[in-house]
Amino acid sequence: MTHCWHFCTKLKGSISTILMGIFCVLILNVICINSTTAAEPYLKFLEGLRERQYYDTAMVYLQTLEERPDVPQDIKQILPYERALTLLASSAYVQSPEAQTEQLDQAQAFLEKFLKDTPQHELAARANTELANIMLGKARVLIWQSQSPSNIENRAKFQQDARALITSGRAIYQKALDSYKMLWESFGVFIPEDEKEKRAQRETAEGLYMRAQLDLATCTYEEAQTYDKGSEKFLELLRKASLEFEDVHTKYRSQYAGLFARTMQGKCFEEQDDIRKAIGIYDELLGHPGNSAGLKRLQSQVRHFRLICLNHETRKDYQLVIMEADEWLKANRAFSRSTTGLGIRWEMAQAQEKLAMDRTTVESDKTRLLRQALENAREINKYAGPYKDVSNSMIQRVLVALDREPGDPKDFDSAFGTANSLLEQIGKLREQLKAAEKTGNKEEIAKVEGELQAVLSETERLYRLALNLVTPAVDISQINATRYRLAYMFYLQRKSFETAVVGDYVASRAMNSDPTMALDGAYLAMAGLMQAVNDAPKDQKKAILNMMVETCEGIATNWPNSDRATDARMEMGRIYRLYEEPLEAAKWYSQVPDTVPQYATAQLEAGQAYWNAYLNAIVKENSEATPQELKEWQNQAAKFLASGIAERQKGLPENRESPPELIRAKVSLSQIEIMRGNDAKAVEYLTVEPHSVVKAVAVEEGKPRPKEESNVKSTTFASFAFQQLLRAYIGTKQLDKAEEARSQLEKVAGQSGGEALTAVYVELGRELQNELERLRKQGD
Repeated sequence: MTHCWHFCTKLKGSISTILMGIFCVLILNVICINSTTAAEPYLKFLEGLRERQYYDTAMVYLQTLEERPDVPQDIKQILPYERALTLLASSAYVQSPEAQTEQLDQAQAFLEKFLKDTPQHELAARANTELANIMLGKARVLIWQSQSPSNIENRAKFQQDARALITSGRAIYQKALDSYKMLWESFGVFIPEDEKEKRAQRETAEGLYMRAQLDLATCTYEEAQTYDKGSEKFLELLRKASLEFEDVHTKYRSQYAGLFARTMQGKCFEEQDDIRKAIGIYDELLGHPGNSAGLKRLQSQVRHFRLICLNHETRKDYQLVIMEADEWLKANRAFSRSTTGLGIRWEMAQAQEKLAMDRTTVESDKTRLLRQALENAREINKYAGPYKDVSNSMIQRVLVALDREPGDPKDFDSAFGTANSLLEQIGKLREQLKAAEKTGNKEEIAKVEGELQAVLSETERLYRLALNLVTPAVDISQINATRYRLAYMFYLQRKSFETAVVGDYVASRAMNSDPTMALDGAYLAMAGLMQAVNDAPKDQKKAILNMMVETCEGIATNWPNSDRATDARMEMGRIYRLYEEPLEAAKWYSQVPDTVPQYATAQLEAGQAYWNAYLNAIVKENSEATPQELKEWQNQAAKFLASGIAERQKGLPENRESPPELIRAKVSLSQIEIMRGNDAKAVEYLTVEPHSVVKAVAVEEGKPRPKEESNVKSTTFASFAFQQLLRAYIGTKQLDKAEEARSQLEKVAGQSGGEALTAVYVELGRELQNELERLRKQGD
């Protein structure tokens, strides 16, 4: 989010208001959810923002809490502490050492204010520890700077200053260790099970004690980094750190602190070039059972360290590094910009460059690998940290190896034209990828995917560059086209929120000057949010869906008769149906006009949605639906299904296979008509040609029925259809035909065995029982 925010400010407009709109939607959504049940979960929501790396939004939220009169005083007291934690976490993602140091200074100031204002607060001890963390953070910045080739003359000064900060931090950690140890020991060895609060307090104290031990061992490791690699002092401190981490691991072997200590012990071996021992530890940790979020984060760190070992001169397992890094990056898109994510990408880039330069690599593979290395190096180079300078050096090396000019275009037209020239290449690569996916050749798929991502990344970069080179002489239509194509590059890389933000910006800016471009931008924004809904964890889907609704409503309002408006309505109907909100789905489907080809499908879907809403309310024990609402949903379902069936059958050849959605609609409508007492109408929907249900569910003699329940010829669906037919014939007193329907029902269900046939009759009985309950709820 931080990087998205910084980027959007360069679009020469009020894009920040869009992001603030998104922020407000999220805030309001959370507040509305909780307003009827409990007080606003201030800290839980704040922690959620930090976990998702929405640091800018978290700082804005903290400011609103500061200004709001309804926020409890105990929350306002700790706002400086929470600001410090947010800045400390955010500092890992800013784009220069100077900016990192500035954020760490701000965090330190907030902590010092908190300690000054509330020295006796229960969080005071932790605030002191966080001060030490800030010192360690500043020391790491100095270490990175000392390792930069451009700072070779000042290396000793950077190292010395870093050691001083580590020494100060160590003193705080030691004091915390002594304090937490005393607190933990004060609880004694045994606490009865019924004293749950006291047990929880001891567990918290033990956790803080473990953390303090880890902090001290980490200081030793970081102090080693303040000496030149391979030097006697460097190796001495690594050996010492290894023993300290081993001590923590021995005491807390199965706990997170013990696993983290084991990870760092492996890191110490790795930096002493004992690669075999390090990989043994890393493989052990990657195989550790469990699915907790903490363990997964730790295993990601372990994966990074393992890749370093595989890239080591003694291993040179470059292809394995590329494969494992690619798998991790695809599975962890949300964390690709974290320190661990950048480290994994850096190992991948190094492996790609080294493999490309191997004399046995063929020319075509060499070019592909160099392009991928260049893409990864440029992505890494956007962020501050230990990979900033080394990635810049790689960029220059790879450009030379690719026989390209090291410099970038210097004007808008050149950057825009160069980016456009890559679009044709993107199209060809996407076609190659489709062909590879059809064959199922995993190696070819991975190769083409890698090359496509490299070209997409470079094209995105050039469109960004073009926007930075805009002058008053550049026509607004070209600027909007650049923004749109940039959003499309985001979309193809599944950068969903970036797609939505920039697409929405294009829609707002081009509304008057180029309505077609504005519509394309709005539709792309919708597509980006749809991606985000699909990719998001279950608990975040609702908030994103609310944003998508707003975008689709904008398309439907501003371009009501466009094909894109129809697509938006159909997509919203599909999304709401997928997430089991049938009434919302029905609303969107019912808005599709009768002048478009999708009208019949929309009518059928609206009818099924109303019918699902009705059935869901009936089976729900504590449904709040009134009898009038139930009757209305039933009537709406019948109306839309009848309309959709009539429209779908228009112009549909009699000898053509019946569309599944038409058959399902006829069965649903027959069920409704039976409930209404219109049994003859139900018989008509089920049996009358063309495209009768009975004919559609039939299979050739001797052939098995498909297993997929969604198939209208499946045993489940065919059984249900014949159940309705049996009921309809009984209702019309056509007992001979009812006997035929019963025989067909037994034949269909009997194909799955006697138990299945019994289950069918039990289900039929249950359906009749449910119908009595439906009538009762409707007051009939």
